[in-house]
Amino acid sequence: MRSQYVDTDDRPARREFPQSVPGSVSVEFRVENESYPFVGASAEESCTFELEEMIPRGDGVYSEFFRVKDADTDRILELAEEAPQVEPTLLREEGDESLFEFEVAGGCIAVSIAEEGGRPRVVRGDDGDGSVIADFPSESARDVVRKLRRRQRRRRS
Repeated sequence: MRSQYVDTDDRPARREFPQSVPGSVSVEFRVENESYPFVGASAEESCTFELEEMIPRGDGVYSEFFRVKDADTDRILELAEEAPQVEPTLLREEGDESLFEFEVAGGCIAVSIAEEGGRPRVVRGDDGDGSVIADFPSESARDVVRKLRRRQRRRRS
């Protein structure tokens, strides 16, 4: 596992992220579009979203399980419901952390990455700053990244 240090609560916290798959290229995307709930809700609620797991459900639908820290759970549900492609469910609350399932049908960068053969390893929103780290097969990475960038530019327009 590769270690990455993330500054939280003014103390460095060590986070473990899985290594890239051999024969793949790891790409980090900066995500600023607040129509993505993990970016927009993290900005509005000054909280942190971290993807725990992503499961394909078929027909382009995925369940994304996010751990959300320091947020009002009712407000997160309200904000997520504003996105037409998202069906949010609060699964668990423990102290200042909550676990949500967001059933997503398109219009999500992590889903787009998965549909193009990539593997999102890290999806994180922190106070409106979004980032996605994904692995792509090395032979197709450049073409897939170009395609994803074009798609994201069209989404902003």
